Amino acid sequence: MVDGISIQPIAGHYIGQLVGILNNDRTLCEQLSSNFDPITPEQFTARNIEWAQRNNSLMFAIVHGGEAIGMISLSHIDSGSGAADVGYWLSSAHWNKGFTSSAFMQLLAIAKGMNLKTVRSKIDTTNAASRAIWERRGASFVETDGKLLATLAL
Repeated sequence: MVDGISIQPIAGHYIGQLVGILNNDRTLCEQLSSNFDPITPEQFTARNIEWAQRNNSLMFAIVHGGEAIGMISLSHIDSGSGAADVGYWLSSAHWNKGFTSSAFMQLLAIAKGMNLKTVRSKIDTTNAASRAIWERRGASFVETDGKLLATLAL
């Protein structure tokens, strides 16, 4: 794990920093298959509030040195089955430095605190870095619809 990484509620200046990443990081947008249409902080906030409500989600900024460098979420939280999905993205300038792994560990602690039993994620088969994050934690994988479905017991 990397020191100095935290996950924080998305608010205040983090919103502008995340919008800046999404509006300027072409490498990330290509990885996310985004159409790269610029958004405003107000659009970002409205879309994320709506998405979080629709998908029963908790969303956090990944913060390093007081700056938001990405996002991570628990979504489709089902307290009945004890399962949730995990999603994340990180500014391409911060890839392969252990930042997402640190944020992931913090999100797992939140999931455990919510008494969730499993988390899962669909990972592009070409995304070796993301697969490695899940492998290091002992996740199982099933290939489905051209993606890897990672499942991790908590």
